[in-house]
Amino acid sequence: MSPSTEARTITCVWCGHVLTDAGSSTRCPRCQLFACPTEDPTKGGTVDPVKARQVKRNRGSTPRKSRLNLTPVGLPVLGLDPGGRYTGVVIRDGDVPLLASTLVRPERTDPTEWARTLPDRVRAEIDGFSPVATAIEGLRAPKGFKGGARASLNPEHVMNAAITLGALAHGFPDALIVPPGGNGSQHYTHYPASLLGRRPKDLLGSSNGAKSRAHEQSAYDIAGRGSQYWQRQKIAQSGPTHE
Repeated sequence: MSPSTEARTITCVWCGHVLTDAGSSTRCPRCQLFACPTEDPTKGGTVDPVKARQVKRNRGSTPRKSRLNLTPVGLPVLGLDPGGRYTGVVIRDGDVPLLASTLVRPERTDPTEWARTLPDRVRAEIDGFSPVATAIEGLRAPKGFKGGARASLNPEHVMNAAITLGALAHGFPDALIVPPGGNGSQHYTHYPASLLGRRPKDLLGSSNGAKSRAHEQSAYDIAGRGSQYWQRQKIAQSGPTHE
């Protein structure tokens, strides 16, 4: 973010919109956040303008309008993002990721044989945690389009992901199946700093050689949707209160 002394413009660190005759206390008309805030909602520190402008982080979606609550609430939920090669595993308590891992299928390992071992691998990964609920992302049939244009399909990736999903759904029969769409693709302000960029040393779990944190971010969103569903179920089961 570089103020221009001639045009007196600044660039919003959240969405990249250019504001004229604006200051740090001015709200951006596009995203409605302070264009140049003194704190970054994702980590409570100084804004990182490079991170804020990363296209993969902004993804054109709506920025979060309040800071994440980084205090656990005591309701850990397991989120699983099944993929043909990479599977995201996150234990989320409120807004806090207690554990985040990416399980990676070795290239020469048969997808079906790998899927057979996945439930036990996940249980070993989350050993010591007692999630109140589990959520797994489901699948939709591909439509043959990419970026708005018709594209050829590679059925191998869909088939392998379906094998993984089936194995996890069988291994965790009480899990909520979360519809795909939007998981892992929110504006970067919706994710805690520990899931952005380089993995911090104090975060439990491992990327196991995966170069992207995208599957962990997706599992984080899936766990969040599972938590919302679980809390609604608890409220429904408790029934109305009478004074």
